[in-house]
Amino acid sequence: MMEPQVTWPTDRSKTARRRAERTAPGPLSFAGTCVLALAGVLACLLGLAAPAAGTSTLRHALYVSATETRLQIETPVSDPAVRTSFLDSPRRFVAEVSVSNGQMPAQDRIIPVPSDPRVASIALSQGGDHVRYTFLLRKGAKVQYRVLKGASIVTLVLRSAPSQAIVTQQSARRSHSTGPRPSAPSGPSRFLDPGPQDGGQDAPSSPQAAQQGRVILGGAPMGAALGTPAGNATDHEKATGPLSNVRLRGFVEATGAQDLKRDHRFEQTRTFRNRVRLEAKLPLASPPGKTHFLVSAESDLLWFGPHRDWNDHDVDLYEAYLHWAEGPWEVRVGKQIVRWGKTDQLSPVDNLNPQDLRQFVVPTLEERKIPTWMARLRFFHRSFSLEAVAIPFFEPADLDYFGTDWAIFRHTREVLEEAPLPPFLRHAAASVGVDEDEPPKTFRNTQWGVRTGITVGGWDLAASYLYGWNPMPFVKSFPVKGIRTDGSFDPAQILTAASQATWAAEDVAVGYRRTHTVGLEWETVLGNYGFRGETAFTSHGVFLTSDLTSVTQPVLFTVIGIDRTWADDWYANLQLGHQVLLDYGKSVLYFKRHNVSVNGEIRKDLFRGDLEARLRAMVLLTDGGSFWNPSLTVRRFAPLSITTGLKLFAGPSDTFFGTYSDNDQAYVTVRYNY
Repeated sequence: MMEPQVTWPTDRSKTARRRAERTAPGPLSFAGTCVLALAGVLACLLGLAAPAAGTSTLRHALYVSATETRLQIETPVSDPAVRTSFLDSPRRFVAEVSVSNGQMPAQDRIIPVPSDPRVASIALSQGGDHVRYTFLLRKGAKVQYRVLKGASIVTLVLRSAPSQAIVTQQSARRSHSTGPRPSAPSGPSRFLDPGPQDGGQDAPSSPQAAQQGRVILGGAPMGAALGTPAGNATDHEKATGPLSNVRLRGFVEATGAQDLKRDHRFEQTRTFRNRVRLEAKLPLASPPGKTHFLVSAESDLLWFGPHRDWNDHDVDLYEAYLHWAEGPWEVRVGKQIVRWGKTDQLSPVDNLNPQDLRQFVVPTLEERKIPTWMARLRFFHRSFSLEAVAIPFFEPADLDYFGTDWAIFRHTREVLEEAPLPPFLRHAAASVGVDEDEPPKTFRNTQWGVRTGITVGGWDLAASYLYGWNPMPFVKSFPVKGIRTDGSFDPAQILTAASQATWAAEDVAVGYRRTHTVGLEWETVLGNYGFRGETAFTSHGVFLTSDLTSVTQPVLFTVIGIDRTWADDWYANLQLGHQVLLDYGKSVLYFKRHNVSVNGEIRKDLFRGDLEARLRAMVLLTDGGSFWNPSLTVRRFAPLSITTGLKLFAGPSDTFFGTYSDNDQAYVTVRYNY
């Protein structure tokens, strides 16, 4: 082995300094967590004492006319996901609206609608992380529906269908709609149930025209947001001060995990994560969804141990943006999360926000997203939409290079530091840092993208282009030269590979690469099933190689999926992915030229939503690796929920999932939404 002159740099990268800080969070960070926790408790108490002051309780308003039934829902989440389906015996229209950060209804309810020619009743029930709205349709009623979304408001529209409409039974999932906002009632329609055409006047063009039929279903009334004349506001809806309309919401969540076994002495067998988030939303105009300011802060503590303790504790501004909408225009500026694409968990088009990968893919995609400073402009015209985004500051993915079971190089540094090597080499290994070269914050490094969508013949179609930076690190050089690994990072394999390599006096050098991404999306319904998909071409995908440096590859990635909701509270979602590395080299770790995967979930609500059983999974058919996440969630004491489950990795040790097979764990999560 060649003996180098070891002169290690003393001022290493931001990553190295951040890693050092993670071992000892300071008193200010702890104080920030305490402040957020106390603020959250105070918000809970205020919400219990004065629900009319604006808490996270769902707000509803129902408008009924001769030809239209319109249910407007103000949710506690921005851009909520919506799944819809039609069920038989009796005929029902079902919509599930995500409220993962909000408060569930206090109890299940059934609201009769005697004056509605289409709907006999509407049932509200909680299930998992969503609220289900079930519209019991009258016998013989012929109905078309629309799902309209904007900001945190979802509008479900059931309208008497024209006699010439084609009748089908359909099921669809709508999460990242390219269609219009609720203020612009146009978009795709779905038809079901033949029957006599309902006569009468046209449906109102706005909620104001339907005030005679307004019914409050639950939560605090939405007041001006639903078009109530100012002079007719009830005492319950009247403002009591400049901050009376501020709405507070958030959550406190703690997760503890234990590895099922300890595979080697460098492994960290326990995990604890505590997140506290507090969000305030201030309406600046009427209705509140039209113009508002939203700000949130988050405390996030992540600890691995007890062997070789590692922790990261931050108190950060989470989101902070100004939202404005007028006519066909919508603008949002600030720190935010913007999702493109149609598919779940595996989305090649969704590249605007980096991800928190400190625990790999153990958290869901939604939990991994990191808010980014950006400006978004959207324009709507009938079934057409156009969107533009600009991201002035680059934000990389949040991950670790050394020192954890999930780090890129796992425990390579620790293994070499304690290996039977000459003392100067052990010292060199212990001193290895990471020199990150992030793009300067200049105008020419701005990321920007455009997306256009249209609805044609029942198909929601979208196309997008993004000129940005790949948030994954590109490893330019590794200090152990000539090393050849299989990607397993097993301690014995690391020692064998290092003994045949040459050492250099340098840190790991990391940069980032510009990339072009062109994407296509589609979504429709096929019988009882929702059908969707997306495909993206990325000019510079980043991949790790056997010498622990990176290469870029042009990549074509396609995902197609189907889902269905059944009448007895079953839901299933299945997706097939095909990723092609167009300039494949055999030194690339974990991937082949063609990579085929299957992912999805199946869930069942039990005991009227008090218990949810769920299985998430992803299987890489190409290499045999897989990830499995069975879980049970108790929601009997909502807004408190308790989840217990397993997170299991399987496959050969040199595969994408199999390399983490030492990290199988059982976990418990306790979460309180306020």
